[in-house]
This record gives sequence, C-alpha cells and structure tokens, in this order.
Amino acid sequence: MAGKTRRKRGGSPCLFVLEDVLVSISKLVKKIQKIGDKKEVEKKREIKQSFTNDIYIVFMSQINDACSDIKPKKYEEFIKKLDELMFVIREKRDYIDELGDVGIILTKIDDMIERGTQLMERESMVKPSVTQNKSKKQKKKTKVESKNVSPKIEALTKIENTISVNEGEQILLPKVEVLPKAKTPPKVEVLPKAKTPPNVEVLPKAKTPPKAKTLGAPQQRPEPIALEPMNVRIKPFFTWFRENYLLRYNATNITYRELKLFMSTIFPNVFFTNKITTMRKTDSQNFRHITYAYMLFIGLLNHLFTAVTDYAPNLIMSGLKLVFKGGRAAQMILPVGTRFESDDTDILIMSSNPYHDPLFLRDIAIEIAELFRFPETTYSIGSRQNPYIIKIAYMSSSGFVPITDIDFKYPEYSQFYQDIQMEQKTWNNIPLIYYHQSSASFFDEKEYIYRIYSDPNYKSCNCDMIPHRPECTQICSERQYFLDKFSKYMR
Repeated sequence: MAGKTRRKRGGSPCLFVLEDVLVSISKLVKKIQKIGDKKEVEKKREIKQSFTNDIYIVFMSQINDACSDIKPKKYEEFIKKLDELMFVIREKRDYIDELGDVGIILTKIDDMIERGTQLMERESMVKPSVTQNKSKKQKKKTKVESKNVSPKIEALTKIENTISVNEGEQILLPKVEVLPKAKTPPKVEVLPKAKTPPNVEVLPKAKTPPKAKTLGAPQQRPEPIALEPMNVRIKPFFTWFRENYLLRYNATNITYRELKLFMSTIFPNVFFTNKITTMRKTDSQNFRHITYAYMLFIGLLNHLFTAVTDYAPNLIMSGLKLVFKGGRAAQMILPVGTRFESDDTDILIMSSNPYHDPLFLRDIAIEIAELFRFPETTYSIGSRQNPYIIKIAYMSSSGFVPITDIDFKYPEYSQFYQDIQMEQKTWNNIPLIYYHQSSASFFDEKEYIYRIYSDPNYKSCNCDMIPHRPECTQICSERQYFLDKFSKYMR
C-alpha cells in the first residue's frame, strides 16, 4: 500500500512515497479495466477507497515543495500515469458511475496533475549541480572550460537546462515564459535554418509583416499549435488561450466603435431588438459592446479548438466546437440585408471526442464564462428547466439581461445537428472560425419544434379551451411562449 513507504539506508523518503503511489495507480488502472459488470458493487467501493487512501491522500499530504529529491522526469511519469487513470475511468464510467463519485475522482486527479506539474516546473528551474559527484580533477577541468565559454553560449546553455525535456516530448506551456528572460541576440538566425516550426505563424514572436501567409488566408486550415498532448488540462489551456490570443492581440481592449465596425463587416445582419436599443444609452452600448466582444472571443477560441483537433487529435481538448444557435445563428445564415432581430447569443458546445462527457463539457462552459468576465456581467450554472446550461447575464441599471446561454448537453433533436457548417473570417490577419447549422437543418428544426407546440392537445391539455383547467394553466402558457418564439422562424 502507498501509505506504508519503504525506508532504505541513504534513500529519499519523498521518492519512495511517489514510487509507491505510481504502483498504486498501475494496480488501480488494471482493476478498473477488469470491471465489466455494473453489479460489481464491491469492486467499485474498492476503487474509491484505493484511489482516496492509497493515491490522493498520500500524494497530496506527503509530496510538496519540501521534496527536493524527485527529478522532473519522475513527475512526468506520474502525470502520464494519472492521464492513463483518467482515461480508463472515463472509458468505464458507465459501469462505475453508480457510486456518484466519478466526477469527484476526476476533479481530484486534475488537482494532482496540477500539483505535479507545478512541482515538476519548480524542479526544472533548479539548475542541477554538474560537479556534485565528480573528482577534484574533473572539477578543476570544468572550471577552466567554463572560463572559455562565451556569454552568448552560456546564456543559451541556461535556457536549454531550464526547458530541457526528453527526446520526442514537447515542452509544457508554462515553460514558454522562460524564453524571454534569456539574453538572446537580437538577430535570431537559427530559426530560418530549421524546418519551419508548425506554430511560428500562429504565435509570432517577431514583428510579422502585414501579409501573413496563413493567418490572412481564411480558406486554409489553421496552423498547428505547440501544445503538449498529454499534460494540458482545462484551466491551463484557457490560461494559455488568454495570454497567447486575447492579451497578445489586445482583444480585451477594443473600443465599442472598432468592434461595431468589425462585426458589421463580417456579420452585417447582427441586429438587436427594441428591448436593447431602448435601454439607457450606457446600458445599451455596454450590452452591445460585450456581445460583439463575446462573438470575437468565440471566433478566436474556435480557431484554437480547430487547430488542436486537426494537428493534435490525442489532446484531451480535441474535437470541440462552439456552435451558434437561435437568433444569432439565423443572422449568420440568412442572406445579407435580411433584418432579423435577436438579443442573446446562444452557444452549443459540441464534441466528437468519445471521452468528453457532460461533466467535462460543463467545465469547458464554466471556463468560457470565467474567461468572459467583465465588471458588468455575471453567470450562473444550470436552471430549473435546464441543468445543462451556463447563463451569462449583463447587470443593467434595471436588472439582469441575458447575454448568452452556453449549452453543454447534446441537443435533444440531434438529427438536425448532423450538418454543421464552418465560416472562416479574419480580424487583423488573425483567423476566426464560426460554426452553425446548415440553413436547411436550422429551419427544419425550428419547424419541427413549432409543430410539437402547435398541437392543441399539448401534454393532454386542450389549450384552445378557455378558461384552462387549473392544472393546464402553466402548460398552456408554456405552449404559447414557444409558439411565439418559433413562429418567427417559419418560412
């Protein structure tokens, strides 16, 4: 058991603890893989107890900043083991979910991966002592050689030591921040000699010319993104997106006039109802400003999701699409010049990744809401009618006004979401990607739903009979609401 660590003479306690935790993870993975019957309740209890007692509590209580005896390579092995554990849990979720603790276990695994990553980065930043176990003669030789090393080579050596990884592995995102600290020569002559890295044009370090070869070409697929396939979790992913997209391209500080002009260029049919245009001038302008910014953010985020799906399909974040629905989707679909008014901008998170469940997609929706936080906005998780939704609202002087609903459950009428179309736009030579249903699928779905509510005996209530029976009052009111809502889509 991981709790009973072995002590060897001259050994390192922290390393032994981590070794035992790795053994416990391997055993738990094998145990989960063998489960093939939902009735194996005893095994499910063992899984929960083994994870909690032998892995989570031991690691979180005994592996910390005081452990200086564990090398980064060992932390990498630990993180990969946790990824493997998470994979088999998701694979066998249908069999073990009756305990109701799978979501908690997955969250705790994320916590351990985050702790392990932090410790690994800390150890990577500590320069190893090269001369620790060498003879005096070797020490003297090292000192003589170090005097002859030029400052530039020494600086490059420090960078290599800081971000070194095993052959065939990619660098973790947080380590990218180390590079600017090194005193690199102003002329970077090494890059042209190498085979152009896949992410040079997506994340330009130097001042790129206005005519970017791929960024300004919406008909081409997005360039690859340099992300480490196995260790990117949800929070670090969105942090990276914020730093390398929103902040790098100053997307969070665009004025209302600039955004309005830009949005009228790429989606000229975006109109708001009187409910928004007749609000107080400050509230009306703030609401529209935030809506335009939200649409820009979604276009940028879809570009990143698409690049990850195309070039790193084994990444846990691959397969995601943010699909516009409702009135805002209609404005994208209808011919230019068609006036169709809508206030909120509803999004559906769709995924082709078989390991994405509603819990995972909910966490994605929450991160989008967190990313989209403004002083004037707030968000809530779920509602009485729909628990699979994140609602973001604008706090106006007269109350809350919905900005968006982010849906993270596969649509009820899935037959109308088989044909999803992609639109590619550009903003300052940066690709934007937008998804929505095809025109036929969109209007077929709306007509299908309208026919359901058109039935006068909706939910066994004769809504044409007035007054309604007491038990039918709310049902008929609901029916009328949806009839009014979907009638505007009837062709």
